[in-house]
Amino acid sequence: MNPQGKVAIITGGATGIGLAAATEILQQGAHKVVLVGNIVRDGTEAARDLNREFGKNKAIFMEADVTKMDQFEDVFKETIQYFKRVDILFNNAGIMDDRHWEREVDLNVGGVVRGILLAFKYMGKDSKCGHPSGGPGGIVINNADVLGLQAIPGAPIYSTTKHAVIGAVKNFGDSYHSQRTGIRVVGLCPGVTQTNLVNYAADKQLTPEFGKATLDALSQLPSQRTEIIGRAVLYLIRYAASASVWIIEDSDLFVADIPDRKNVSSFVVSFK
Repeated sequence: MNPQGKVAIITGGATGIGLAAATEILQQGAHKVVLVGNIVRDGTEAARDLNREFGKNKAIFMEADVTKMDQFEDVFKETIQYFKRVDILFNNAGIMDDRHWEREVDLNVGGVVRGILLAFKYMGKDSKCGHPSGGPGGIVINNADVLGLQAIPGAPIYSTTKHAVIGAVKNFGDSYHSQRTGIRVVGLCPGVTQTNLVNYAADKQLTPEFGKATLDALSQLPSQRTEIIGRAVLYLIRYAASASVWIIEDSDLFVADIPDRKNVSSFVVSFK
């Protein structure tokens, strides 16, 4: 898919990976980008900065909690009301906080499932919600993390949620769904990326010992900038097949075989 002229919704879009993805998509001529989050200050500042760079009203912020189906659905309804379509959903919102694991599961897994279901409902070619002749189809990219492909005992619940995201990609991305809806569902597994999620990971585990183990594990992996992940998102929009899962680590993008992360089927592209 060429992102030019398209409308994208990005959850967790005000900072970090989400904001980097919004920047890349707008650089390629997207019509609108909708940043979704529940911290109004961050969202309005991010939209303001993007509009300064790319033009008036290219980006807007919508306050919503993706653990609440009605709020998430309102984002789709309002986007279609104003912009007539949604072509891209980046399910990016997530937290690493095993101390509050119920919220972590609901956000990291529930938010992804809600997003996929809403994409099918409002974007699918078989959809009648706001589209008398069907939706445009499109793509749903789900932020799964490399820790969805390997164990990290210091953050067991976080890793479990990301394994669940991989499962959602493989199931919802199956041809049974993609042929009906015209929507590709894909997974992106970033390695360690310079975000607050990583910066505060040690403080958000079940015990201080777990936090130290998490920090030790993450410190052994290469680190990359958020801009690299934004470029990977753009690549997936253009080329990724439905149900495919991709690793972006140390600025290199790979197609990954599941479940063994070490069994990488093919090198794709470097963003170094």
